[in-house]
Amino acid sequence: MADFRITLYQNLSTLLSAGLPILRALHTVQNNASRRWKKHLSEIEREVSGGYELSESMSRRPRYFAKLDITLTKIGEQTGQLAEVLNSLSQWYELRRKLKRLIIADLAYPIFIIHLAAFILPIPLIALSGMDWSTYLPRVLAILSFFYVPVILICLICRFFPQQGSIRRLFDEVCLKIPLLGSALRSLAIGRFCYTFSIMYKAGVPIIECALLSHESCGNEAIKHRLKGGYDAARNGTPMSQGFSQNLDAEFLELWNIGEESGNLDNASEKLGQIYLDKARFRFELIAS
Repeated sequence: MADFRITLYQNLSTLLSAGLPILRALHTVQNNASRRWKKHLSEIEREVSGGYELSESMSRRPRYFAKLDITLTKIGEQTGQLAEVLNSLSQWYELRRKLKRLIIADLAYPIFIIHLAAFILPIPLIALSGMDWSTYLPRVLAILSFFYVPVILICLICRFFPQQGSIRRLFDEVCLKIPLLGSALRSLAIGRFCYTFSIMYKAGVPIIECALLSHESCGNEAIKHRLKGGYDAARNGTPMSQGFSQNLDAEFLELWNIGEESGNLDNASEKLGQIYLDKARFRFELIAS
């Protein structure tokens, strides 16, 4: 779904920048859509032709359009920068896709090595001890169980644990304590927060709403809790940096504070997003190697 949104937002941005009316642009992008997306885009086109705003029509389909997409589209409509906003959304989803593919690709090799070792290790033991080869497969499965049991447990925890609240925060805190993986997850969460904030702030979204939605998008309850003070500070009319937890990285706190003092918070948050997403990518690569 996210892959099509990259194409959808990019094509809409290109068509609108070329001067096409929104209705014609919506009709044109249906040509390359799947049957399911074509149905929804056709309905959106019909609703927009009937007087709905694009953001309003998107909000009627929360399964297909995230709150961030709807908010930015609405701001783009209000400011006359819809093409620019849609282009930013396309870049955001492209970045997410690249990071996801990188993590999967980097983990593929060590997973292959684990399976290869599981099939090779029992061979000399059985050959030298004269044991029955009928024990080969059970030994392979026993070795693989050391890999699959923790993976299955983690997947079950992620699937059935509440996505919010104190229990989830405790689980995320434990994950952040894991060497290397914890620092990768921390960098990923802060990077998502900063990048989301920069997109919204540049689009003209009020800082309180920027703080709220970017704080909700970081994807880690422990980091989210440490960032929450920034939203509270913005709501009270004080700089966000004064509300952030001091348990966050000193580099993040310093650069954010500089961005606020210089009046260049949009570029500072974008730069921080790039820094932390690069850190996350590097650390996931280390884990895979």
